[in-house]
Amino acid sequence: GAGSQNWCLFRFQVTALVNGEWRSFEELNGIRVRSSGNDPVALTLADPPFEAHLQAVKLSNDRLNHRKRDAEFRAIAHVSGMLRRLFPDADALMMERVWWGKNVHGWFQMYVTEVPCLSCLGAMVQFAKRFPNVKLKVSYPRRYFASPPSEPHHH
Repeated sequence: GAGSQNWCLFRFQVTALVNGEWRSFEELNGIRVRSSGNDPVALTLADPPFEAHLQAVKLSNDRLNHRKRDAEFRAIAHVSGMLRRLFPDADALMMERVWWGKNVHGWFQMYVTEVPCLSCLGAMVQFAKRFPNVKLKVSYPRRYFASPPSEPHHH
């Protein structure tokens, strides 16, 4: 995202079979978060689980040394944190090196107002690897792409 003007609206619906019982979380109306240090919504979001190893990286033109405030990163971190809450025994599973992320199924949609930066693209790939059965869909405005040149009509 490009600074504090970037917004992300995200929704998700996830389920997992945990100890023989189906557990689920969903946010169907959507949560809107902004890329900035003082977005009050950001304070209400979940932290990413340690074992998700989500990394926000510094880009060459950044003043901060990471991209954790980017709206997309905040959305991915929140959903990852909610997925972990499906598993009350996640700590024990991690000690046994059980990959609980592959037992989560569902979808996660994000709409962002700017083309995602490399740091956020990296976090999206990390999420997709950790939770392979959660379909991640990211949308952003198409105005950044020039339309293909129109072909002259030949008769």
